Amino acid sequence: MCKAGFTKNDAPRAVLLPIVGRTRHQVVTVGMDGKDSHVGDDARSKRVILTLKYRIEHGIATKWGDMGKMWYHTFYKGLRVATEKHPGLLRAVSLNPKANCEMTRIMFETFNTPGTCAATQTMLSRCTSDHTTGIVLDLGD
Repeated sequence: MCKAGFTKNDAPRAVLLPIVGRTRHQVVTVGMDGKDSHVGDDARSKRVILTLKYRIEHGIATKWGDMGKMWYHTFYKGLRVATEKHPGLLRAVSLNPKANCEMTRIMFETFNTPGTCAATQTMLSRCTSDHTTGIVLDLGD
């Protein structure tokens, strides 16, 4: 699951399945709004006519172009936020600097964020609790 929200909230405001669906055949389909891809629940609801791909496996993004589509959906439809006015905190996978650089590049180049920080889940949990010191216990996926 992709979860997004604001640091002062207790729970995520937007939750999205990490699925991107594309039409199986290049035909004009009624009700598809001219989109070439669908994201999350929208893709799942149209699974009969779409080919679905899960773009996060074991917490790691598998295709960055599709991650950009998922983030677009999350920012503009889920959170309803202007990314140009808000810095972003992203969950980073430890020991994967290439992925962290790609996430940062997409955030700056595609979404024009004023700032981006990629950190591990445990560090993000501590940051959102508004404490500068503390202990965070992370169990499981």
